[in-house]
Amino acid sequence: MKLSKEDNYQIGMFMVMLAIMFYSYEYFLRVVPSVMINFYKHDYGISDKGISFIATAYFLSYTPLQLFVGSIADTFGVRVLLLFSVMICVVGVLVSATCLAMPAITPYVFELTVLGRFFIGFGSAFAFVAVMKTAREWLPNKYFPTISGMTTSLGMLGAISAQTLFPVLFLLIGEANSLWVMTIIGIILYLATHYYMFDHPSHFKIQRTNQISSLFKALYHVISIPQIWVNGLIGAAMFMPTVIFSDLWAPKFFEDVDHIAHPVSGVVSSMLYWGWIAGSPLVGLLSSFIGKRRIIIQVSSLLAAITITFIIYYPISNPWIVGSVMFLMGLFCSAQILTFAVANDIVEEKYVASGIAVTNMLIMCSGFLQPYIGQLLQDSAYNEQMFNADGFRQALMVMPSAMMLAFLLSFMLKESASNNKHH
Repeated sequence: MKLSKEDNYQIGMFMVMLAIMFYSYEYFLRVVPSVMINFYKHDYGISDKGISFIATAYFLSYTPLQLFVGSIADTFGVRVLLLFSVMICVVGVLVSATCLAMPAITPYVFELTVLGRFFIGFGSAFAFVAVMKTAREWLPNKYFPTISGMTTSLGMLGAISAQTLFPVLFLLIGEANSLWVMTIIGIILYLATHYYMFDHPSHFKIQRTNQISSLFKALYHVISIPQIWVNGLIGAAMFMPTVIFSDLWAPKFFEDVDHIAHPVSGVVSSMLYWGWIAGSPLVGLLSSFIGKRRIIIQVSSLLAAITITFIIYYPISNPWIVGSVMFLMGLFCSAQILTFAVANDIVEEKYVASGIAVTNMLIMCSGFLQPYIGQLLQDSAYNEQMFNADGFRQALMVMPSAMMLAFLLSFMLKESASNNKHH
């Protein structure tokens, strides 16, 4: 059946929103350890380095899988990809919830939590690529930067929910029951995907033969493009304040360095996500309007470097001021979404998921710095409850350095004439 242009757009938007719901769900799960630091330390005696490793377990599966998820999406389609992804995430939450709820296995909380996080990272690896692949199949190409921005914004809402609503849920029903709630939400998402998600009939046909060969052909084609590596490193640098700071250590930093009270520190930390939410759609619309990526990335990375330096080296105890600066940092860092639009521009359509996935893999490599930062903080801590401000500054100095690297690398980024291409 041939779909009309209007029907194609409406169905496409529905498909994209369904995929975005899963992206927001997995982002919620990614940030959960940041609000459970004190719980793991006080109730189970897990060290700061151990908590960093719990957070890193997500990236141990997520990051290397980015080499293959795009090729898998190009080969097998989005529907199969999402069904598998949601199921694996549900298994991960189930493992984490079970180890807290069953006294017989609570001595192994650290090991089972790491395993659960590994599963969550495994399933989450497909989320962003699934959204972008769906958008490319169902919607005109001119909407791609806007969809990228909207996806990031809604993903950040998941992170904000984890840092602000999840602690309230802990108080009401307990940590284990809170994770059971997330398991149920995952099951509902799986059922919705099963009944309502499908691949575009004219853009995707599953390959019945030579699937493995096609997968590696797509991967090889993408990684042989030098601009993909430049683009991915820029994205990694600009995402670093989010993945290593706001996703885990920011609340503790504001408590120990800026002396902001615990409930407020989480809200201040979440302001970076609000900056992403405000900035991502604006950056996408601006890029679509002017047809330029590089100048936006250059200005944003330079401003982000200045902002993160101010946060780290100039402690201010006023949460309104700190929250405003965090919002600005998120606003500037949100230009990172353009790296996916750049990948879309420089990779031909049949390999677009592979291009986005490799870009996302390079971006998420920044998460592997977590154990290094955790070790530095633990070595310089005053005691088990309070970190040294100088230790924080030494550990977090990598962020402004990375931002300046992004600024310099952006001059190597080539503007593509395909910025204006359409289906």
